[in-house]
Amino acid sequence: MITLEQAKKIIKDQVKILKEEKVCLNDSLFRILSEKIVSDRDYPPFDKAQMDGLACKQNDRKKKLKIIEEIPAGKIPQKIINSGECAKIMTGAVMPEGADCVIMVEQAEFLNENEVIFKGNDTEKYCYKKGSDLKRGDTVLTLGEKITSQHIAILSSVGITEVPVFKKPNVAVITSGNEIVNAGISPQTEQIRDCNSPMLLAQLNKLGISGRFYGIARDEYDSMKELTLKALDDDNQVIIFSAAMSMGDYDFGPRLFKDIGADIKFEKIAFQPGKPTVFAVCNGKYIFGLPGNPVSTFTTFELLVRPFLYNLMGMEEKERFFTVRLNKKIIRKKCERLFYHPIRFVENDVVEPLDYHGSSHVDILTKLEGWLPIEIGTKCVNKDEQVKIRCLHQ
Repeated sequence: MITLEQAKKIIKDQVKILKEEKVCLNDSLFRILSEKIVSDRDYPPFDKAQMDGLACKQNDRKKKLKIIEEIPAGKIPQKIINSGECAKIMTGAVMPEGADCVIMVEQAEFLNENEVIFKGNDTEKYCYKKGSDLKRGDTVLTLGEKITSQHIAILSSVGITEVPVFKKPNVAVITSGNEIVNAGISPQTEQIRDCNSPMLLAQLNKLGISGRFYGIARDEYDSMKELTLKALDDDNQVIIFSAAMSMGDYDFGPRLFKDIGADIKFEKIAFQPGKPTVFAVCNGKYIFGLPGNPVSTFTTFELLVRPFLYNLMGMEEKERFFTVRLNKKIIRKKCERLFYHPIRFVENDVVEPLDYHGSSHVDILTKLEGWLPIEIGTKCVNKDEQVKIRCLHQ
């Protein structure tokens, strides 16, 4: 049985980054950049008025000024500002030659249509200088960045309409269990609805990946084999299987993967919740066998599968750890495995351990905001102790 950190390293060592492609700007949200993006011009591209007001020479603020021009945004100034002169100017417009500041409208007194004086005490220039934000050739986004809505703004600003990104993997999702039925079915007494598959598909969707659901396999070797081979035969780079990975009579996962020629890299982790987690490689494709209980499935996906998928797409997502105060004591009876105890925030720097009934406690996922790792051998974490928690990525 290996440690969680060993499992992460084994998985990462198998990564082969996917090929590159270009996508339309409007389709690039959540994709990973395969090239750095540079500015195609200075920003602002000209000296720009920051406010509606009057463009003039700063040394002329105390003089009566003659208005010689009006400059709306999008118009090139036609006149040069000399001493004693100014121009009406709108926010975002090009500053006229000779002017080096803008008097805000609110601090100007118009004597008539053509004359104005400055009545305020404000000494701000309210003028953006050309290139003060970016210079032509400056890097605005780096290789491996995930594109968010904020990134769409800068990509559009620098003229990128076809965005260079790494391809997304096709990911198959399979679950198993004689007791599992689809969510839309009214279950019999001995049955439960499938929550793992919709959850995994939603977790994939957060990464910008549209998972492919291949169905619910019966607790039969042939049924599991049929769906697994179908997923491998199709154009999937990754197969995620939930359940059938433990030591029960119907847990055929590890044996099945070996039989179809997969190279199993590990099949047990000294980790709770997630001990019966399997990772294998088969003909250049990747197979994850996750535990069947929903809390285990969710947690192992977040800690192992999520970073792996981002690695495939050329991005390194760093885990977020914070030091906070624990508001309740935790005692555990067994301590032979690293335990990621579910927690939530009650204040900015205070967390409480969730009342955890075990890895089938699906309701706990609605409250979960992170985990408190409790090391092997640690039986107790005291109230008010400063602890390091791992936050859930949103």
